[in-house]
Amino acid sequence: MTLVEHTRISLKSTSRNTAHKLLATAWRWAMLFAAAVIPLSSFAQTKLYVVNSGADTISVINEYTGEVTATIKGPGHLNSIAYNAHDGLLYVPTHEGDGRVYLLDPATDSFVGEPITVGAFPSYITISPQAHRAYVSNQFGAVSVIDTDTRTVITEIASVVAPIGSALSQNKLYVVNNQTSEVSAIDIASNKSLGTFPVGCFNPLDIKVDVGLHKAFVTKSSCPELAVVDTVTDTVVTTLPFPGRPRRLPQYILIDSEAHLAYVTLYWGHEEKGMYGAVAIINTIDNSIVEEIELGTRLARMALDAPANRLYVTDRRGDRMLVVDTAARVVLGQVVVGSDPVDIAIVPERKR
Repeated sequence: MTLVEHTRISLKSTSRNTAHKLLATAWRWAMLFAAAVIPLSSFAQTKLYVVNSGADTISVINEYTGEVTATIKGPGHLNSIAYNAHDGLLYVPTHEGDGRVYLLDPATDSFVGEPITVGAFPSYITISPQAHRAYVSNQFGAVSVIDTDTRTVITEIASVVAPIGSALSQNKLYVVNNQTSEVSAIDIASNKSLGTFPVGCFNPLDIKVDVGLHKAFVTKSSCPELAVVDTVTDTVVTTLPFPGRPRRLPQYILIDSEAHLAYVTLYWGHEEKGMYGAVAIINTIDNSIVEEIELGTRLARMALDAPANRLYVTDRRGDRMLVVDTAARVVLGQVVVGSDPVDIAIVPERKR
């Protein structure tokens, strides 16, 4: 098991003692199962970095033990993070009018070098380690393109409207235009717009790509459905609804292109009457819902350690990170982090 429970879990149908016994048995089983399929040494090589937007901190977690080993104070207001496998650094934008991207060295858990000035209120960052580029979606500006070797902005892509998310697909960057119902396609060789296409409903929120299938999936936070996009023609080929009442609104998405599975965070309910969350598992080949795992309240972004069969999910209202076994499709536990966690990055140990 890559994460063990460090905090309380409420199990309404069992007594406190029974709940503890059940959880202890589940943890021991999961630990043995994980050790049987993955070398134990691989766990010690991995750390998780959780951005806590309410506290403007970053929680550092040992994946194997589940221990919060450090809490890093951010240099400004934080709401996103991304790991660059090429230089081994974490890229941390500050969601402020004078946006900057800070570089965090996971070897020392300290910020290094000078921050990179970007646009207003950077809200998300997508990194291409192969192309040595980082693409920063500035919610009240353009998309800043960073050369990660020189750590400079080489251009601003202005043909977007309130960009808050992006994803790479071969030679294209897809950018979510949150204040419209459209997605922009950008040619990454020239950084020029290839055009926009409608995805239906207002306020699209996130986009991710199954590169093997040439498909993109777009969450539409105002509609209980996903848009499925052909990335060759840049057209919506179908929609995938989430049935049920109250409406189950998709938030963020993560795709495992090797397994052809997508993980989508959903929420429903009301602030006054209670809010509920789930992770929907989608088969990206036939665009079907495989299963929904109910957990948390107001779920946000996720991270996947596919070899370890672990999905990590931020729960904004619960101030915690939830752990899902993607093989057994069960919730294993939680780790309490800071206030309002919104994003996660996984960092494997680098060979020095």
